[in-house]
Amino acid sequence: MSYDDFYDLKDLVGRSVKNVSTTVTNQKVNWIKIKWIRVEKSKPQTIQFKYNLDDSQFLEIDIALDKKTRLQHKDPFDWSTIVPKQLYEKKLSINPETGIHSNTIESSWRHAKASMSQYCRKKEYNAGYLAKYMFIKRCRAFKLDPTEQLFKHVGILYDSNNEEHGCEVGDAANDDDDD
Repeated sequence: MSYDDFYDLKDLVGRSVKNVSTTVTNQKVNWIKIKWIRVEKSKPQTIQFKYNLDDSQFLEIDIALDKKTRLQHKDPFDWSTIVPKQLYEKKLSINPETGIHSNTIESSWRHAKASMSQYCRKKEYNAGYLAKYMFIKRCRAFKLDPTEQLFKHVGILYDSNNEEHGCEVGDAANDDDDD
């Protein structure tokens, strides 16, 4: 499968389908409750459906019926002329060193921005917001509880027996006496 095998169905539906919300008898369609959908070759503009699987009659949606005017769309469907557009005009860029797709990067950045507060957002806090997002994302990837992991790492960082990360607890108390 390659990039030119993907088609823009949203554009196709937008150009050709005018109605999917009301039946020909002007009843509202509840798509969640539909149990059976049928399209006949002889009626390509009509979607038939049932809310149950019994012998009841099919309800119909005329997809060419304009919702606003309730009039039939001027041009009847000529299915031979309806051609979907390709979704991508060119190959999507992939970083050869990391193998990461540019859409993956954009998606990650969108999620990171969404996790940040929208109010009182200051540039000097962005590094902290990003670190929090990355920490929580990594915890979720490994199915770890972020709160437990935070306390674990804080405990390691501020362990009074660990001289690698700075002063011991006793040293901080002695610094206050010198003032």
